[in-house]
Amino acid sequence: MAQVSSKKIKKEVLLKIADLLVAHIASVRTSTGARSFIQELFTETEQIMFAKRFAVIIMLKDGYNYQQIQKNLGVSSSTVARLWKSTVRGDFDTLLKQCTPHARRTKSSEKLEGMIETIVRGGLPPMGRGRWKGVYEKTKK
Repeated sequence: MAQVSSKKIKKEVLLKIADLLVAHIASVRTSTGARSFIQELFTETEQIMFAKRFAVIIMLKDGYNYQQIQKNLGVSSSTVARLWKSTVRGDFDTLLKQCTPHARRTKSSEKLEGMIETIVRGGLPPMGRGRWKGVYEKTKK
């Protein structure tokens, strides 16, 4: 679970920080640059958490059931349920709109969909130390 400081910051400061973050993300033009940005900003655990969350959302959109998602991504039923509720509320409408077949398809989006499909079909590596090593090696290509 992510830990956030209990010290509050002013809402306008938080909004300015968020705007700067979004502007920087939008300015990254290559997958190498995006990967570097993510690796420098987020810990390995956070990267896995965001990747799994993203995959759950996409798999829900594509009609996978809870059990398939849980088994293939190694997430709990409560995580799938929480993200499903958020999807129903429309929290991910912008994200899902960009991931629809009618959205502009790029090589990177096709590669991402292929990776998710590979994970779903083959399952994830077994539990234990170094289990993500193969996944990371495939994503670097």
